[in-house]
Amino acid sequence: MLNRDTARIKQDISKLYIRRFCKLPQIETKYFFKKPVKICGICGLTIFLFLSGCVTNQNKGYSLKNKISFEAKAKTHDDDEKQKKAIVLFNNGFQLINNDPISANALYHEGITLMPERWEAYYNLGITYIKLYDNERAIKEFSNALKYNAPQSKVYNAIGITYQSMGRNGDAIKYFKRAVSIEKSPAIMMNIANIYQDTGQTEEAIKYYHQIEAADILNLPLHANIGILKYKANDFKSARDEFNQALTKEGENIQILYYQAQTLLMLGEYENALNVYQKIIAKNPAEFESYKNMGIIYEIYLGDMVKAYENYTAYIENGGEKAKDIELWIDVVKAKSKKRENH
Repeated sequence: MLNRDTARIKQDISKLYIRRFCKLPQIETKYFFKKPVKICGICGLTIFLFLSGCVTNQNKGYSLKNKISFEAKAKTHDDDEKQKKAIVLFNNGFQLINNDPISANALYHEGITLMPERWEAYYNLGITYIKLYDNERAIKEFSNALKYNAPQSKVYNAIGITYQSMGRNGDAIKYFKRAVSIEKSPAIMMNIANIYQDTGQTEEAIKYYHQIEAADILNLPLHANIGILKYKANDFKSARDEFNQALTKEGENIQILYYQAQTLLMLGEYENALNVYQKIIAKNPAEFESYKNMGIIYEIYLGDMVKAYENYTAYIENGGEKAKDIELWIDVVKAKSKKRENH
């Protein structure tokens, strides 16, 4: 009897639970359907939970976006601060390159850690290494500048100059020619011509000097250089013409005047040579070599022992380095003068 009553009670409770569950308040929706729809309690609860979940997820999405935006702004701010600091370091380093390359080197290294994408930093760092006589490291830093879109012609020229300072003329010319293949720069062509001139490759040097003439926008002293090469090649007439053009274009430079006088002497134009030496002395009275050379012209080529004596004496009085030798020449001139007097 007890068991039967217990079973009945359990059955009644079960029915009651189901009824109450099914009779949860009905929910009317107006936002997700075209017409109002009656939804039973369990479905409404499910939709409510689903919508609640969506809202929760949306809130999480907005929070994540806000977090990302904040972090991006913070990163941008940090990057801006790093760049500002790096630029200050680079500028300070630039000011110290010539007088304090060690400090400049350290500043550029520090700046590069903050802002590694600036080619100018590597280029100038290379220059500091040249100042510190570490040419291999300088070449490495110049090469690093190329990785960050540095002007190739500028970098190749710098590498060429570095190799030239190391006495590696073949490598220097190779890089200078690379630079010229990109930019027909008269200054870089001049570097090539100078190496050829210094190594005695006269024809190659002259060829490049003439190329420079065709592209010369810098008013470089080409005629003087070509004149010197022509002089060394014993082409004195061409040398004289080049020196004349150089003097017309560049003014009366003492070095060019000296070469011009020597050239005129080799051509047998003694009076013209003397006039040029007089110009040199007028510009620099202490230029004792001119007195010696005029003395030679007067003694050997013109036979004027009085003038020869005067100029040799002036050489000694102006501090000529070979005064003892010139004193012997003076004795010779005196002897020649006496001999002439006796005749």
